Amino acid sequence: MKKIFSLIALLLSFALIMSACGSSAGTKDDNSAAGDTTVSSDTADNTAPSSQPQNSDEGEGSSDNTDSTGTDEEYVADPEYAAVFPMHDPDEIVYRYCGYDVTWRQYFSWIYSFAAQIEMYYGDIDWDAEFTEGYTFGQYGKLYAESRVNQYLTVRYGASTLGYEHNDETRAAAESRMQEDADAYYNGDIEALKASIETMFLNEEYYLEMYEDSELYFVVFNDLFGETGSKLTIAEINEYLENNDYLHAKHILFKTVDDSYQALSDEEKNAQKAKADEVYNQLKVLSGVTLADKFDELMAEYSEDPGYVSYPNGYYFTAGEMVASFENTARELKVGQLSGIIESEYGYHIMYRPEIKADDLFYYDSSYNAYTLSHFVAMEKYAQLQSGWGEGEPVVYTDAFASLNLAELFNAD
Repeated sequence: MKKIFSLIALLLSFALIMSACGSSAGTKDDNSAAGDTTVSSDTADNTAPSSQPQNSDEGEGSSDNTDSTGTDEEYVADPEYAAVFPMHDPDEIVYRYCGYDVTWRQYFSWIYSFAAQIEMYYGDIDWDAEFTEGYTFGQYGKLYAESRVNQYLTVRYGASTLGYEHNDETRAAAESRMQEDADAYYNGDIEALKASIETMFLNEEYYLEMYEDSELYFVVFNDLFGETGSKLTIAEINEYLENNDYLHAKHILFKTVDDSYQALSDEEKNAQKAKADEVYNQLKVLSGVTLADKFDELMAEYSEDPGYVSYPNGYYFTAGEMVASFENTARELKVGQLSGIIESEYGYHIMYRPEIKADDLFYYDSSYNAYTLSHFVAMEKYAQLQSGWGEGEPVVYTDAFASLNLAELFNAD
């Protein structure tokens, strides 16, 4: 059972891995004294409601997901779902999307994935009960399955419009990934993995197809933009930043609040202002490269911004992400220009607008993986490209499934 839930997490990771590259969801350092520095963009499914359940490896599916041999476990499907699955032929067509037929096996495997997640948290499902506003468990389960299947097909369709198809290389990459899964979960026993995924109502071919779609996703990204956006020019990056109202600034902060954000005494504030004046007087007489280098030197020496360690190249941000005085000053600065001393609720700032660099650190994701500016812009441009893939393409159900009701299906005698 533990392996099954781990593989459900893996199944979900197939779908999520593509949106991880195509849309960013990063978090800048919350301790930054420049203000709220969160950067994010949605990575929701194509059609499922935004409150989709997320799987976790906590609890029953968490640890010890391989036994000593990887081969001595019997793999048996959940009886409730095993009783329903044969009601249709595995290869029967449920619907057609973007020119691709979706089979009962493909569709049902995602219904099972949804159900297994829900049961892990809530227990047995009442498919007629409300799951989230406007959706019963049954209605949501259908949307969830459809959105997950379509996520892969949308990638396959979009890649095909650019001349990319499944081929020997994508299949070899998929087979390699499958073997990696067997190594991770079954001590290298590929047959044990195949037996296990059958209990999830998958088969080897669909498993590999999903990995091929994932591989296509990154092949297209890398060919268009480079692995980390290395093919983008500075002009292209600048254009994206300007079109999306991104600002860029460094600052030297002299705090007038303590670590609990309580105001310092007037005497302490005056001392901080004196330090700011001293540093500013050193900088205001400089220009060009000399100013840029000296600013970095003094920023490293004096700045009390806790976010400096994470963002030594300064902050990239949009409207409302920083305190008003910081944002307004950044808007006024030209590249290479120094501000005067400005005051915010955090203290005294001396700001500088540097040139942008492709390898500037832009943000950290939720796992604290660092993304450069070029990588972020490439992901955003790829997401924009993807948004047109499959646009306007209808989901056309066959007559046999046009009125599919999961509550009736699972409640049938």
